[in-house]
Amino acid sequence: MKALKVLVIDDEQVICDACRLVLSEKGHAVTHCMTGKDGLHEIENNAYDLILLDMKLPDIDGSRILAFIREKSPTLCVIVMTG
Repeated sequence: MKALKVLVIDDEQVICDACRLVLSEKGHAVTHCMTGKDGLHEIENNAYDLILLDMKLPDIDGSRILAFIREKSPTLCVIVMTG
């Protein structure tokens, strides 16, 4: 399996750490952001194969980020996470 470049956008450190641990053990490169603003910046400036997106962020609603992703890269794989 090809190593993926994964972006995790979640405001809970424990979730970010768990995603990084599991995915990096499988050889994937993981970047995480804890705010929607930082996540949007990453999406605008870097290419990712997969995004793990929390819908409840402290600054920007996850649905706004998802709409931005769909507009910019409609084929990009996004897994939506929510409590």
